[in-house]
Parts: sequence; structure tokens; C-alpha cells
Amino acid sequence: MKDSGGKVSFDPNLRPELLSIEKIREISEPLLSSCEIVLPSGKEARMLVGIEDTDRACKELLVRGPKIIALKLGRKGSRVYTKKGELEVPSFPVKEIDPTGAGDCFDAGFIVGLLKEWPLERAARFANAVGALAVTKKGPMEGVPWLREAKRMVEDKL
Repeated sequence: MKDSGGKVSFDPNLRPELLSIEKIREISEPLLSSCEIVLPSGKEARMLVGIEDTDRACKELLVRGPKIIALKLGRKGSRVYTKKGELEVPSFPVKEIDPTGAGDCFDAGFIVGLLKEWPLERAARFANAVGALAVTKKGPMEGVPWLREAKRMVEDKL
């Protein structure tokens, strides 16, 4: 992928109940050193590097190779880390029906924003909107919003 000019993103989606944390780190290390974007939850960031403080764990992930860490904070929004600093991005208040798939929707929204070459703050706000809309319906696919829905949500809050 990288040899042909592409970028690699990594959502750890760690399952310590299936593999030991040592094995998870061993498997993840090559991905961390070769990807541009990591999209973890706080727990995943801490597990990947073995640091209990989420902020420090995300900064350590940056040292390992990625250029962007897009930390998913659920109802609290997201935080984006780069070597230049951090960006706190608020959530969108919605009535949660089912959180299944919200993290994957956030990931997709963030990647869409980067592919459209939006500034990081706009990409993260859009990702937050996509994740928020995903939880408003029951089921992992039913809440996935259309592009226009997520864009409208972001524009309404500006």
C-alpha cells in the first residue's frame, strides 16, 4: 500500500479476552510503525503501549510512527494528536439507542475527512457526527448515516 503511495490507518479493536496483551503488542507493533493514522479508544491506546494515562499513551503512540492519533472518546467526542499538538473536538448530543458500530462509523468519517483533505478539526467534527448518528438506531449497520446527514449535522452546529 505505502509503496504505491497509499496511507495505512489502524483501528486496534483489541480483544484481550482472545489474546494476551503481550501477543497483542507483538502483532500490533509492525502496524504502528508503518501506519499513518491510529484510531483507538482510550483503553486500546493504553493497552498498546502499556501506559495507564491515556494522554501519555497517545503521545507514545506518535513516537512509534503514526502521524495522527484520533482518540475516540464516545459521548465526550474525540481528541486528535499530532506531533504539533492536540485538538479536543466536542461530541454531538443525541439519544443513544445502540452503540454497536459507532467506533467504526467514527473511523470511516475521519478517513473520509482526510481523503477530502479537510483540516483535522473538520475531519474530527465530521467523524464525531457520523459516530453520533450511528448510535441513534438499533443495529450495527442501520445507523450508518448518509454523507449529507452527517454534513448537515456538522453545519448546523457551526
